[in-house]
Amino acid sequence: MANKPLVSIRDLAWRLRIAAAELVSLAKSASAHYQPFPKERPGKRPRQIDNPDKELKRVQRRIHNILLKPLDMPGHLHGGISKRSTRTNSSCHLGSRMLVQLDLKDFFPSIEPKHVYNVWLRLGCAPRVASLLTALTTYNYRLPQGAPTSSALANLALLDADSTINQAGSRSAVK
Repeated sequence: MANKPLVSIRDLAWRLRIAAAELVSLAKSASAHYQPFPKERPGKRPRQIDNPDKELKRVQRRIHNILLKPLDMPGHLHGGISKRSTRTNSSCHLGSRMLVQLDLKDFFPSIEPKHVYNVWLRLGCAPRVASLLTALTTYNYRLPQGAPTSSALANLALLDADSTINQAGSRSAVK
């Protein structure tokens, strides 16, 4: 994680430039810092948006900008990655003979705290730091739709599955 593992909450606080006591207190009461609301979508059921309040969103933005955004994500991932979009994704497939498109139902809510915790561990966080970061970036036992950290954590949580799918696609393209 940015070259150096996070071995303590004090180290995390220093890296985020937020007092350790503030991080711990916010993590303990994180669920009280969300204001969920349904987002209407024409012809579809409303999507639940788990909107973090200003205080939690500020911390999540720091987590995203300092810990997650600098990570080098595979080139074939486009969702939620800076300077990548549906347009850059579609341009990669121009001229392809076949394209398979999948939409995972309830994608963010299907990513549980244990998945997020494992992401933090893989990124070099000590278990106590991974637990704190998980508390700060999950809500109601899921990845919250609407938090600044959720897209990056979703991509990271599914990297193993993505790698398997990508390899299978490469093998079938060779045949």
